[in-house]
Amino acid sequence: SQAQNCCQSVATFAFTPIPADFEKLLVIDGSTPVFTFEDGKSHFVAFQLPQNSGDLKITLSAQIDKTLFQPKAMLLDSQFRVTRTLGENIFKYEPAKLLDGNRMDGEFTIDRTYICNPNNETYLVIYTPENQLNETTTIMNEGKLMAKSLAVVDPGLKDPEIPRSPWGLVEMTVEDLSKNAGQLNVFKPVYQETVAANAPRVEAAPNKLVIAPAAATAAVAASASATQSAAQPLATATPA
Repeated sequence: SQAQNCCQSVATFAFTPIPADFEKLLVIDGSTPVFTFEDGKSHFVAFQLPQNSGDLKITLSAQIDKTLFQPKAMLLDSQFRVTRTLGENIFKYEPAKLLDGNRMDGEFTIDRTYICNPNNETYLVIYTPENQLNETTTIMNEGKLMAKSLAVVDPGLKDPEIPRSPWGLVEMTVEDLSKNAGQLNVFKPVYQETVAANAPRVEAAPNKLVIAPAAATAAVAASASATQSAAQPLATATPA
């Protein structure tokens, strides 16, 4: 791409704050900013995620037409440090059905166990890897879709290969999971783990990076130090 970088670093992106319940069709085109990421230059959109909420479920649905903008999500903490990047591994091809066209759907969860924790995932950037623009995505032939819907014999038509594009449309939905009726009665203790309390881990089922409290390491270290001091034998005076 001949477009110039918008910013010197990710930290200087113009992040758009969004609410805990958010739904929008994102248009990535020549008017959106450009930046050179580790996997190449790309147009992108950037958001500041809500902080005072329950866990957030984020769904990205990239629309497939003549081309496909294959999204990649980059998440950062409050200090603009990358916590994780989510690429093709979280996306699944969904064939056209009723009013929904062919699309690539992916979802992940943002941990909000500890409100105002500086380690929380705070920013989201959506772009497409430039080094994958020469790849294609196979979708189901319309004739096969029709045959499947009518429960008739597959006509054996060739499935089309859709090229990647630096531009495209992505439907983004954010849902506050604490507002779900089935999750209202949930207790989350202050310290779920005392071992490696600050080591984040990924829960595979909801695809959520679990963030520990920022002060946990200091608290655990202080507790360990106090225990060790108490266990030391008292010095015995030697008679003269």
